[in-house]
Amino acid sequence: MKYFAVLYSGQEFAENAKTALLDSLLGMAVVFSSLIILWLVIEIFRIVFEKASSGGKKKEKNTDVPVTENPAEIAAEAVDSSDETEIVAAITAAISVYLDVPQTSFRVVSFRKNSQNTNWNKGR
Repeated sequence: MKYFAVLYSGQEFAENAKTALLDSLLGMAVVFSSLIILWLVIEIFRIVFEKASSGGKKKEKNTDVPVTENPAEIAAEAVDSSDETEIVAAITAAISVYLDVPQTSFRVVSFRKNSQNTNWNKGR
């Protein structure tokens, strides 16, 4: 009720709009300045705790990791060919989701790797 009394207290619309705009800008400035201060405090804590945890010494990064160009090679190395039950389960689940049928309504009998150069092999 007090708000309506201030709004209609004889002030013109332009003056009310100016006051509202200034109040909005002041509120946004307070919010953004407090966010900037919070960000600075977090950055200071990060710097202090990194120095404290490393004992003042910079950590050396290990750059001896081999880089492979094809991520499919990594996945192929990770798959153990002796345990094909996990592969069959993954293929069955994918087919079930794709066809929107229960997994018990079909059976994966065999699968083979396609050696053709398709877009799937190229990573596109």
